[in-house]
Amino acid sequence: QKRFSINTNKETYRNREIVTMSLAELQADTALAGTASVSITNTALVPEDSRKSHLLSYLLLSSDIKGEIEDPAYYFNADNKKSISHLDLLMMIQGWRRFTWKDVLGDEGPSFEYPVEKGFWLEGKLSKFDSKNKAVRGEVKLSVMEDLLYGQTVLSDEEGYFYFRDVLVGDTVNMVIQAKKPGKKKSGNSEFAIEMLPKDELKESVPEFIQGSRTVVVNEAYQDAAAEIASIDSAFRLESGIVLLGEFEVRAQKDETKSPFYRAEVVYGKPSRRVIADSIAGVEATGRVFDLLRNTAGVQVRGAYPNIQIALRGNNSLSSGSEPLLLLDGVFTELDILSSLLAGDIFYIDILTGPDAAIFGANATNGAIAVYTKRGSGVRVNTGPRKGIINMEFAGFTVAREFFTPDYSIADDRHRKPDFRSTLYWNPNIDLSKGEPMEFFTSDEKGIYQVHVEGLTLDGKIINEDRLIEVK
Repeated sequence: QKRFSINTNKETYRNREIVTMSLAELQADTALAGTASVSITNTALVPEDSRKSHLLSYLLLSSDIKGEIEDPAYYFNADNKKSISHLDLLMMIQGWRRFTWKDVLGDEGPSFEYPVEKGFWLEGKLSKFDSKNKAVRGEVKLSVMEDLLYGQTVLSDEEGYFYFRDVLVGDTVNMVIQAKKPGKKKSGNSEFAIEMLPKDELKESVPEFIQGSRTVVVNEAYQDAAAEIASIDSAFRLESGIVLLGEFEVRAQKDETKSPFYRAEVVYGKPSRRVIADSIAGVEATGRVFDLLRNTAGVQVRGAYPNIQIALRGNNSLSSGSEPLLLLDGVFTELDILSSLLAGDIFYIDILTGPDAAIFGANATNGAIAVYTKRGSGVRVNTGPRKGIINMEFAGFTVAREFFTPDYSIADDRHRKPDFRSTLYWNPNIDLSKGEPMEFFTSDEKGIYQVHVEGLTLDGKIINEDRLIEVK
């Protein structure tokens, strides 16, 4: 029974005409909510029956049946009168063999060799800083510089191993991992050395990726069309290394990289205040970093190392709840680590309050203090392993590029190029709850185009709909 309908503003279209399309649920009292993917392809180049599987066939058949099914979508073709009887034959030959219903109804699930992966896995080990062979138990925190609201905190086991599961990050990000004794309020314990394990040394077993083989049927019509498109592109492309520019204006801008205060890791703009260490009189090089701030307006420093308390003016007290966010050379750190640095190793300190600290979000409610050392300018501080804290780059999920669709409603010299796209529109992640129509333009190619929509509603209904539109 048909549950959904694909609606368009017209049945037929002209070349380069805008198409407005929406998806609706039949016999529903509430607005459609869920996610879906949409593709619109030329049936002459991408045949209607070229899909061997889809979301419906996977959820209701392939994912639960034993063995390989050559053409799962075949059994869900409503126009094929033999599909039901052939499905019976398939079930008698292969059937559901991976579990028994008695176990399922008794809430006894199957045992899995590997846990379900919902993101990246990271594994590491804690040990004594001065004795790497001696494992220690501790609490480990993962933070992501590009998303300060994201993080995980786990406990290591008796052998020192710790595991971060289901880490969801996109593109390449900077991670900070800190360790402390269980129950201790502050991170960065001087007893700990943190080591992240490479994939081939993971203690937890991870399934190997096995590249399968498949038979690919060459679509000659599609290849010919692709060759024609490539030929058109080359005719409109300039010689290698030459770029055609329209009218433009050149404005000079100060090269910030020439400044002695430039640091690539700085993510904020102009600080509220900047304290240059060499300009502070009366502080010995053997003094501690926060001695440089004792006479700075707006900063309150009490106590002496190692019992230091610090707050930015505006807080009611010097309690732990009023402590500002602390950074060392662009990396999040803790008070006990930062306070141990010598004043002679410090180049400058930035103080950020109010809107200037907004880039750090809720973590900088009490402001932020960013300390930068003299690396590469005079005294060079230790850049080796730090006690109780490490930072690293991590390659997350690839951020997909948006599918290009031309906008013929605006004047553009690039529209002189012939348009013979085989795929008019593709969007893998549409939020149906927004209720926004999909819009795209037809190409110069006349013919029949298939609209295919797959997805899931929030109440678990499977969307698998097709319809045809014509370009005359």
